[in-house]
Amino acid sequence: MVFNLPALSGTAPQPVFPAVIKLLAKNLAFWSGKKTIFYGISRNSKTFLSDLETLLDLLKTGKLSVPIKAVFQLENIQGAHREWAKGSGMGSIVIKVQK
Repeated sequence: MVFNLPALSGTAPQPVFPAVIKLLAKNLAFWSGKKTIFYGISRNSKTFLSDLETLLDLLKTGKLSVPIKAVFQLENIQGAHREWAKGSGMGSIVIKVQK
């Protein structure tokens, strides 16, 4: 889901509801061992630090995974932007700033 793409590309914003329903529908496939949970933290929250530590612990222990769609070197930042602008597929785009 790319929520700020319309502002950058001048296109009409897409509704968020269908994407959220699609993610939650994956919970119905209980045999896959995967489920969708929404977890948000805010820097302005009193519990920001403890929430961030909890989130990082989930990542560290493997209870939470972040799918990686593509990895780009900093020298190919234009390619990373093109991939991001496509808005297709699932996963994060990683930019390597060091070799």
